Amino acid sequence: MSEEHPWKASAAALAVCIATAQAFDVARAWIRGEHAEPWHILLVLGLSALVALPVIAIAGRRGPSMVLAFWMVLESVAFTMNPPPFQKPLWGLALGLACAGGVLFLLRRLEGRLRPGWLGVCVGAGIFLGFVFVPAATRTEVLRADEELRALAATCGAFLATVGAFSGLLRTRRPAAAPLAGLLACGLAVAWTSVDAAARVPPRHFAAPPTATGPNILLLVLDTVRADHLSLYGYERKTTPQLEKWLAFEHGVVVYSRAYSTSNWTRPAHASLFSGQLPSEHGCREDNCAAIQAEPDGPGGSEIVLDDTLAGRLSAAGYRSAGVIANLFLVALHGVGEGFDVWKRARPPMTLSGVGEFARCLALPRVFSQQRASLPSAASVNLDVLELLEDCTGGGCFIVANYIDAHEPYFASHPYSGTFGGDRAPMVPSREHPSEVQQRIAAAYDEEILELDAHIGRLLGDLERRGLLDDMWLFVMSDHGESFGEHQSVRHGTNVYDDQVRILLAVRPPRGVTLPTPLTPVGLLDVTATISAIATGSPMGQGRDLRDPDATSLVQVEFFGWPTPDARLGGYDLLPSRVVVRDSYKLLE
Repeated sequence: MSEEHPWKASAAALAVCIATAQAFDVARAWIRGEHAEPWHILLVLGLSALVALPVIAIAGRRGPSMVLAFWMVLESVAFTMNPPPFQKPLWGLALGLACAGGVLFLLRRLEGRLRPGWLGVCVGAGIFLGFVFVPAATRTEVLRADEELRALAATCGAFLATVGAFSGLLRTRRPAAAPLAGLLACGLAVAWTSVDAAARVPPRHFAAPPTATGPNILLLVLDTVRADHLSLYGYERKTTPQLEKWLAFEHGVVVYSRAYSTSNWTRPAHASLFSGQLPSEHGCREDNCAAIQAEPDGPGGSEIVLDDTLAGRLSAAGYRSAGVIANLFLVALHGVGEGFDVWKRARPPMTLSGVGEFARCLALPRVFSQQRASLPSAASVNLDVLELLEDCTGGGCFIVANYIDAHEPYFASHPYSGTFGGDRAPMVPSREHPSEVQQRIAAAYDEEILELDAHIGRLLGDLERRGLLDDMWLFVMSDHGESFGEHQSVRHGTNVYDDQVRILLAVRPPRGVTLPTPLTPVGLLDVTATISAIATGSPMGQGRDLRDPDATSLVQVEFFGWPTPDARLGGYDLLPSRVVVRDSYKLLE
């Protein structure tokens, strides 16, 4: 066939390659528990086809081997440079050339000895075996048996389609059979992924109903949200219109003007939130909580031991407790979820790779931009929270929801991106950036807060429509802030100034309950104490019950210095520091 129809044979081979790779991406999404967007997959397929046209025009006359080798170069470069910002292009080009040379040599050697059908068997078997025997340590969640079987079935289907499509190269009268077979396999995989996603990944409800009769307690933790970048606190950009609608003007709601975390990054702050202790007491510090170490037989992570947890206390009082977590690094910190009846990572979006996705990032960066990284969106977290609350109509539930939408890289999706002048590409702050670039990065960060605020507003609207909002305690807070060049620092985990440790904190009590407005600063540990007092009758840890107008506490922040120096972050990241806040004074050592 290659002599009579060189262009058709090349197009068939490339179509099979693209469709099979896409089917493997879908199967990988099943294994990782990711949520696939069918329109995203179809868009990437279309862009891959557009890029394939000039490849066939350039190399098609030399036959399928040359086309596949040429495509291997593009795939390797796209893999190392996608998504933008571009990284290691020379390494990607070298890898692509090496792989392309190997593929070209192998196929040229086999073309004269094996029929094209057997070439398909060899290529398909190699991909199949490489996919099936992926080390378990690379998987980010504990697998359900039925999900693993479905992924395996999809992989087998893609493998068989590859064999059949390459065999179609022998049919000189029907050369279209090859690309059609491959595209059919990909279409079935897309349909299987998109139809009835909720049924494929069963909802995680509470195993047993709550026995407590107390009000539901919902704690929303907005990861990396800096207090003075919220219009709720007077920021000049309108970043939080929904929070203002639901919190600022609601009777009985208290928005705490001076609230502080116990740390400047996620892990120790959440460990404090769930234990009522400072980082020096619960033991989650930068030197033992900063990295994730892979384990040989499952998800990897560092570990801390919390002897007494907020969830454990509430469970003893008859409450059912759940944590829906978007931050993978928090999920991988073993021990912080101790005492929760349900502790799960929200379902992340499906991340694609390859030439088609690379073309999408360049040509249509704001289309499906939320798929840029395997980070669960606020919409995914909201769905899990609403699912769990279906079991809590009578009260007695404590649910923590962690949102990571405002975390780097900063790149909001449509229609929020561009609202404040943020860049088109995902932004990652560095101290090496000039001030005008830092301003654009801060604008992109503000756009992410605006998008997150919209999702929080939708959640609260759903709760109100279901009749749950007026009867629950709602806590909305952040765990730490973010720097954009202030005090010679960027990002977080680099200093203990207000841009990183002053946090959002607002409390909306059940209808008819009033809260005193404190005259002194409050801290993250006060949230722990208050939730414990609501559910069990007694505060927990070093914080104070925010319902008690006479209670006082000393607000403290601790930072032990980042273990590895990074000149891009700032001049304070290696310095152990601590803060004491009292009345209108803040002492920093």
